[in-house]
Amino acid sequence: VRSSNFEQFNHGPAENTKRYGHPDVRSYDLDRIKTPVALICGKTDLLAPPGNYLWLRDKLERNEQFAGFREYPLGHMGLIMPNNR
Repeated sequence: VRSSNFEQFNHGPAENTKRYGHPDVRSYDLDRIKTPVALICGKTDLLAPPGNYLWLRDKLERNEQFAGFREYPLGHMGLIMPNNR
């Protein structure tokens, strides 16, 4: 979240080596995505704020792997934990 990159989760050098085969985290190569992606985003999401998901949307659109985009006035868990339930 704080790295300004779209990358693997950083578990620390020892666990990264076990999980990824190298001690550092790597950025995801968005050019390798071959399946269309739809983004459903929350405007008040503190973990993935609008600047982050709009950046991802733009990258996916350029790679022609973009199936759709929808913003809701919700936070990170808003789509799976609605207020009215």
